[in-house]
Amino acid sequence: MDSGKISKRDYIKIIALITMLLDHTGFIYKDIPNYNPVLYEVLRYIGRISFPLFCICLTEGFCYTSDRFRYAVRLFVFAIISEVPFDMCMNKHYFSIKSQNVMFTFFLSLCMLVCIEKVNESNLKIIYEIITVSLFSLLTYLIKTDYYIYGIVIIFILYKLRLYFPFSFIMIKEEKARDNKKFIIKYFYYIFYPVHLLVLSFFR
Repeated sequence: MDSGKISKRDYIKIIALITMLLDHTGFIYKDIPNYNPVLYEVLRYIGRISFPLFCICLTEGFCYTSDRFRYAVRLFVFAIISEVPFDMCMNKHYFSIKSQNVMFTFFLSLCMLVCIEKVNESNLKIIYEIITVSLFSLLTYLIKTDYYIYGIVIIFILYKLRLYFPFSFIMIKEEKARDNKKFIIKYFYYIFYPVHLLVLSFFR
């Protein structure tokens, strides 16, 4: 496949980025005096689309990446990088323990999937999965990551759906991640998150 061609997964990521931007714009828009509540609701409702789209991309990325360790490290590094912009935008502080950015949720979700795949088919697999999902859900709740328990559960459900109903993911499954994707394109999706939060924080 032509490395310069935008894949269907890239289109999904672009839609996710745009809707996320609308969601976060709506979040700070409410601080404006005499803001329009209808516009606020429209921005937030459209923005809700972004999270499940990112969850789909993470699930697919987990299944197709050639190096899960590097994938996890990348998520964790950008979670650290994004924390100050996230706190500035969402909590109006340079550092806050009230909530942590969604990259931490994605990182923990990836770790959860890695743990789940460690156990092959057995009578105890279902119990092991329930315990694993519960523990990671509790962890996200304790450290207060964005979407916390919901993020873990949604990604787990998507992962199971992908295993048992592969055709439901056919639009993404047919195109594997390209190893020769340019650096700037590959990391644009990661960089966009802290950068847009930082920019929006200046309007609060």
